[in-house]
Amino acid sequence: MAYWQDRKTSERRILFGTVDGRLIELDAGTGKPVPQFGVDGAVDLRAGGADKFKQEPSWGARVTSAPVVFKDLVIIGWGLPEFPGKGPSGDVRAYSVQTGKLVWTFHTVPHPGEFGSDTWSTDAWKDRMGANVWSTMSVDEALGMVYLPVGSPAYDFYGGDRKGKNLFGNSLVALNAATGKLKWYFQLVHHDLWDYDLPAQPSLITVRLEGHSVPAVAVVTKMGFVFVFNRITGKPLFPIEERPVPQSSVPGEETWATQPFPCQTSCNSSAIDDARRGQQSFC
Repeated sequence: MAYWQDRKTSERRILFGTVDGRLIELDAGTGKPVPQFGVDGAVDLRAGGADKFKQEPSWGARVTSAPVVFKDLVIIGWGLPEFPGKGPSGDVRAYSVQTGKLVWTFHTVPHPGEFGSDTWSTDAWKDRMGANVWSTMSVDEALGMVYLPVGSPAYDFYGGDRKGKNLFGNSLVALNAATGKLKWYFQLVHHDLWDYDLPAQPSLITVRLEGHSVPAVAVVTKMGFVFVFNRITGKPLFPIEERPVPQSSVPGEETWATQPFPCQTSCNSSAIDDARRGQQSFC
């Protein structure tokens, strides 16, 4: 659950999602639905996100983690089926805590003309399921940023119908929490074929590098890696290298040639200096 409190009054709210795709708001003092939020205290998240897919797949879109709150906004993702490739979108949305009205939407699969749309083969973005935030987001209130652990595009074991890197699938994405505008991103798996979605909430930490304190965000992966980035700029704080990886022989598949790996060997002093300054370097 998420908690909201008005900074000027004594109003307090509890917000949570449901398995049938609703966002519900309760008065924290009474436990009763807040009538002015959505319709009788609930917002139908499937409206505008899964309308034409209500029966297929049968269990549809559902909320699997708590939403997060930034000022007077509640920001929420949801869980989606991992197959077939087409279905409800994984868009992340922000709603007014007071009214339940939609304030902004971030397309986790970019639409034509949006940044990242060229990482999808022609029309592969359309009705693309997955690339959703089923895990928990993190908010830095002081910076006004929200951090999204984005999952795999569907189908998550075959990508012949979605050739390319497939942004923003399998990416840590930082947004302006007030507007939903992209601040930075880092894709941890290119063109995922292994269900290697980001499974955990990003951790907001402070890293000490040669006597300097750096605001950072750390993510863990299903591959057993830890990636650490400057929380403001998105630059890796420790070296990452793109390594060649085995390629698929499945007909129609086009595996990405390399994948990012945290540095596994000792790094020289210049690489550490680059990392402290927020510049990417390699082992």
